[in-house]
Amino acid sequence: MTRFHQHLYSDTSLDELVTYSIHSLLEESKEATFENIVAKCFELFPEKFSLIGYPQWPDSARVNKSWLRCRTDFKYIKGSVKSGFALTSKGLEIVEKVQKKLRRPVSEKIAVSQKKAKERTKEEQFINELERSEVFKRYLSDHDKTEISHFEFCDMLYCTLESSPKALKENLDKLKGYAQKLNRNEVLKFLIFSEIKLFHLLQGKASQNEYVGGMNKGKTKGV
Repeated sequence: MTRFHQHLYSDTSLDELVTYSIHSLLEESKEATFENIVAKCFELFPEKFSLIGYPQWPDSARVNKSWLRCRTDFKYIKGSVKSGFALTSKGLEIVEKVQKKLRRPVSEKIAVSQKKAKERTKEEQFINELERSEVFKRYLSDHDKTEISHFEFCDMLYCTLESSPKALKENLDKLKGYAQKLNRNEVLKFLIFSEIKLFHLLQGKASQNEYVGGMNKGKTKGV
């Protein structure tokens, strides 16, 4: 990959350039190890990542401080020196920003990655809320002895007491899929337990007055 002229990135922060360099490595199907990131930063942006007084050598200390900020302070990346690094949804936004500065078109791969990152964030929000619920906390304590009321079951599935069995089943399946995708095993076990325990609520046909929508509808508490 050709190095960029200094005027294209002179006003771009080190942290944004490190994030972009990680993206470049991943685009090339290379591991984003610390050593590779140092080399890529120096390859693409030598004026920003060379040793003072020795422009022919990369400054690894500068990269080291930057990736720590990118991960801990700004959440642009995730990972470690031992395991390697990957971009977060915020990191993908930074890549797009830097690409515009470098006058390069945003690749289709980034657009797809951003969409997947947003979907994952939405999935995590649903699962995180379920983990904070009182009924899930009871399950962690009581396990298969946990009692779940009709209201609690509907509430955790983003439904109301009037929701149809079909709506309950669809939302339950979505949450199970999210939990499995995110490797939230305890949540998945809880959802399977709930499905078995309140299986009778998932049977039957919807009446004309029953809500049959999905998880985008707001919950009606205390109905």
